[in-house]
Amino acid sequence: MNLQDLEIDKGTANLHYETDNIEFILNFDWSFYAVCPNTYDYKIDVYCTDAEQWINGIRHSFFPSADELKAIKLAIEDVISESPIDWGIEEQIESDKDYYEELKNEY
Repeated sequence: MNLQDLEIDKGTANLHYETDNIEFILNFDWSFYAVCPNTYDYKIDVYCTDAEQWINGIRHSFFPSADELKAIKLAIEDVISESPIDWGIEEQIESDKDYYEELKNEY
C-alpha cells in the first residue's frame, strides 16, 4: 500500500493499488467533528465505505486491517491539517451553528 496514491477530496478519499497481481480499491468518507469555532481545533472521522480486491478479474470483499486504517486516517489528517479552511472547516462551523440554532428554537 502506497499512501502517496491516496486521493483526497472534500469529504471523500480513495486509494487504488496493486500488490502481487491483486488489485485493491478502497473508498472512504471523512468529516470534521468536535470543531471549535474560535480556535478551529477539530478532529476528523474517517469511514471506509467500500473496499474490494480483484484477483484474476474476480471481485472479492475485503476490509483493510486496523493498522492500514490508522495509516490512511493519519495520511488524510496530515493533508487536511495543512489548510483546514480549504477543506471546508468554515462550512462545517456554519453547519454546526445552524444545527444548534434550530435545536434551540425547537425547545
